[in-house]
Amino acid sequence: MQPSQSSATARSGLPEAVPPAPPPTSPRSRWVRAKELSQTLGVCEQTVWRWASEKLMPAPAKLSARTTVWDMNAIDAWLDAKAAGANPAHAKGAA
Repeated sequence: MQPSQSSATARSGLPEAVPPAPPPTSPRSRWVRAKELSQTLGVCEQTVWRWASEKLMPAPAKLSARTTVWDMNAIDAWLDAKAAGANPAHAKGAA
């Protein structure tokens, strides 16, 4: 019997792939607009849009031509990573 590919990957020492974010229909997802997100983060709405365009935060999802939302699960994970100092783009000594 041959070992499964995932156990072979685990034995190779390579990190396993990160599971994808839950789909928008997941009951655990909470989607917010830029105004609510800016209030949650304590910044102005323009800052939210700037951070998004500069890819400094999780990407938003376009629901329609005029409706953009952010997944709060992704935002919470991003904030947790920033609090833990796991922001490699802004780490000391990063090029």
